[in-house]
Amino acid sequence: MKPLFFIAGIALPGLFLIQGGVSAVQAAESNEIVLYTYDSILTKGGLGEKLFPLIEKKVGCKIKALAWGDAGQILTRLQVDERRKKPVAQIVFGIDQQIWPSIKAWTEDWKSWTPKGYEKVGKNLKIGNGFLPFDYSFLGVIANTKLVPNRKPVSVFDLTRSLEGFNRHIVLEDPRTSTPGLSFLLMTEAITGSSFIKFWKDFRPHWLTIAPSWSSAYHLFIRGEAPWVWSYFTSQAYHEEKTPSGERNPYQVVLFKEGQPLQIEGVAAVRGSMSTVESRKRIQKFLEVVISPEAQALIPTSNWMLPVRSDVRLPESFKRLPRPLKVIQVKTDPDEVKQVLNEWARSIQP
Repeated sequence: MKPLFFIAGIALPGLFLIQGGVSAVQAAESNEIVLYTYDSILTKGGLGEKLFPLIEKKVGCKIKALAWGDAGQILTRLQVDERRKKPVAQIVFGIDQQIWPSIKAWTEDWKSWTPKGYEKVGKNLKIGNGFLPFDYSFLGVIANTKLVPNRKPVSVFDLTRSLEGFNRHIVLEDPRTSTPGLSFLLMTEAITGSSFIKFWKDFRPHWLTIAPSWSSAYHLFIRGEAPWVWSYFTSQAYHEEKTPSGERNPYQVVLFKEGQPLQIEGVAAVRGSMSTVESRKRIQKFLEVVISPEAQALIPTSNWMLPVRSDVRLPESFKRLPRPLKVIQVKTDPDEVKQVLNEWARSIQP
């Protein structure tokens, strides 16, 4: 889960946020690892501030991180690099299983190598050779129970009904610019099938706005603009950790009887980044550190997601997170996803 507040472009100890960058070939010949990631990984107090210095120490390298908004923009950056014939990054950090089918053409296959510790990663989180998961969360509605103490949706179709006191009662993210937003869109398509567009037309009068990002949507929610927001289950744990002792956390996950989608975040090596023996060793060690117990222990309270290793001790707030009634499998084929997006944009025009 992306932190609620972040300062774009902050320079972290041992970490450089760069606007340009050496080429991947140059980096391969030095002890430097250049990576593409999304903005909030570099938040003050966020995952990058703690994880990347740990990797530098364990691998014996220097990390230069280049932030490109979100996973979709990372894909765009790789495409631009290829067109310019000037590869920059060796690692992409923070892609998810939705973008993986589109991005894997730019990444390295592990071939006969398996990262140390990979056997500790949950089987349901392993989505493909070359994609190393590092955290995950189910997605769903988070309700502010101070605003709606007695009313929770139990079905996705409850979102299309009016709520007393709130003409527009939920904040969403734009599926064209936000991976949580895309998960919501694909979830509704998986549930409603041929009635997909009808659902959205019925739903349209009931959302407050479709924000460009998760962070902008969540800011509206915590300001009390709407009682519900589409977010990560782990948002509940975040608020529980921040709620003063003795008080009840008002921000609670709402379970849909139809089920919930899952977001898995991962890291991958960019194609060509392992061109020398030394660069291969460096990248492989990088990947192994990411799923080491020491690194995985940083995930819950730095990135506010669940670690992928089954042997990492969780804070009590994470242990109390609800489990989905079902896990919804959504489309991941790039052409099918594009078709859903185009049909939605053409018919709904948010």
